[in-house]
Amino acid sequence: YCSGLSNRYSEITVKPLLGDQEMVLRERCLTILCSLAIFVSIEAAWEHSQHSSIINSGQKLDLLMCVTGQTQRLELKSKVENFVLYNRMKGHSVDAILILDDREVATYVNKGQGTNQNSISEELDVKKYGILLKDLAENVITVNFKPPQNPKVVPWYRDSLDKDKAGNNTERMQGHARQFATIERCMDEMIKLERRKGKQYHEILRIRDDGILLAPVQAIHEQNHEKDFLVNECDSWWGGVNDKAALMLRHVADTYFRGFRRALYVNKGGLHPDVVIKDPETLTYSILKQAHVKVERSFHNMPVIPIRYNKVHPCLHGADTFCWEEHSMDIHSGIPFCKEKKHHHRLHLEDVQDEIDSARN
Repeated sequence: YCSGLSNRYSEITVKPLLGDQEMVLRERCLTILCSLAIFVSIEAAWEHSQHSSIINSGQKLDLLMCVTGQTQRLELKSKVENFVLYNRMKGHSVDAILILDDREVATYVNKGQGTNQNSISEELDVKKYGILLKDLAENVITVNFKPPQNPKVVPWYRDSLDKDKAGNNTERMQGHARQFATIERCMDEMIKLERRKGKQYHEILRIRDDGILLAPVQAIHEQNHEKDFLVNECDSWWGGVNDKAALMLRHVADTYFRGFRRALYVNKGGLHPDVVIKDPETLTYSILKQAHVKVERSFHNMPVIPIRYNKVHPCLHGADTFCWEEHSMDIHSGIPFCKEKKHHHRLHLEDVQDEIDSARN
């Protein structure tokens, strides 16, 4: 690999860090080799924990990872190691699209979820793993996306949001609308890439900027279960669907990526008039259910959790404490949980449907 990299000397566009281009090539090569060593240890631990070998269909898959969010909140290490590298080592093709707002200071829809966010990227070696991503992925598209700053307020969605959350619901609704616009941009860029390649992807991973993958993510095609859409089971409030990351088959992409803004701005997206929406998680579930998408919630098949930057060091932000504690023995990231994590009751829409109907009547 190092020899091949040296032959591509003229293609290297990274500025020399030490004034010596050969040193840059060596550092780049060592980064790759270290990641390969990490991959071997990760795979061994994953195989042991699952007590089963990876199902190998023998089919070469075309996979896409789309990261959405903000540059200053971006974590790349786990995404590169546990999705891109993991699946490239299995012979699959992997492309990456990054839809990121490059604002100087990171912001969050829910207030008070982090401080000193503007230094998180440097702390997590985003530059180094950005170089590695370009080496491993066949195509890397980065879009500096500025979502609408003052999106149209949608009264039905604003008024249905969970009143227990901190912050103004109009601001929260507009924050969600900006997120939905960023997610939809994934679809636009994906279609451009597919047209350029002359074929569609088999599967797409959409993951938030601050989502950490705690273990390798296996393609749906290589799993025995029949499903179209895979998410983590934790933080799925009110029986909804965790919106931090999702792995889906290609035929679900239009429903997912375009469904949010259709629901907000086009006749509630065709959702049933009585459907109860309390947050993005329940909106996601309602959109998928309406389209008869087969959803699987699984910690082990989609081990993702958000990261926050708490004053000094990164920490894992698992708000659904009960769920994360159940799986604490399976988390080996080396990053502690945020101290301000809060216990949250697990209520599903089905559990309170009688009360909802009574209140509506």
